[in-house]
Amino acid sequence: MDKNWQTGSWLLLDAAGPGTVFGLVQDGEWLSSLISDEPFLEGCQTAVEGLLRDHKLELNKLSGVLYASGPGSTLGLRLAAMFIRSLMQLPELQHWRCAQYNNLELAAASLIEEAESFPVQAAAPWRRDRVHRVLIHDPSANEIESGFLQPDDLEKAKTTLFSLGNRAANRPMLEDIRPYPAEEIPLILKRYPRLLAYTGEPIPYSAETPEFARWSSKRHSAK
Repeated sequence: MDKNWQTGSWLLLDAAGPGTVFGLVQDGEWLSSLISDEPFLEGCQTAVEGLLRDHKLELNKLSGVLYASGPGSTLGLRLAAMFIRSLMQLPELQHWRCAQYNNLELAAASLIEEAESFPVQAAAPWRRDRVHRVLIHDPSANEIESGFLQPDDLEKAKTTLFSLGNRAANRPMLEDIRPYPAEEIPLILKRYPRLLAYTGEPIPYSAETPEFARWSSKRHSAK
């Protein structure tokens, strides 16, 4: 069974919030998807079983899972990771492969096509006194910089705020807040494949310290 996410059928779980995205991706495109407003545990089994039933698929016929690592709802991201780990321990799913992407990096990449200048910047709620921020300086440079900003600096830094997470109290008071591009996830991942990293198990995003990541063909290559 092919291990590249653009071949075969894959389960997609994106629990960063505010809604949970459940989907089936086939040959790099949506086969089907839905966004649930229910907490992950309450909605997961029904959503996944429904998607599989509607398309006459079974978990053991899938190639693996695409996991959104965050930032976003800490609880949702952890529960989704635990669910995936449990599935991957099943004997009939030993062939599964897991690939994960960063929600805010994907959101920032959605701005590239319309950008008039670089870097493109995207932010998402984190704490009352700071927001997550990602900068893509130049797509051809293969570099992503992540860190944080003070909420009051968002407009001055010309950063686009995306709706991620489910804590309304932590969302800066801005009129222009973009919805997370859930419907475009496979398209963005196909356009910028280095956003996706293959891993032995899903790992939720942690941003206690700012980090600088360089896209690497070795790190992200399919096997």
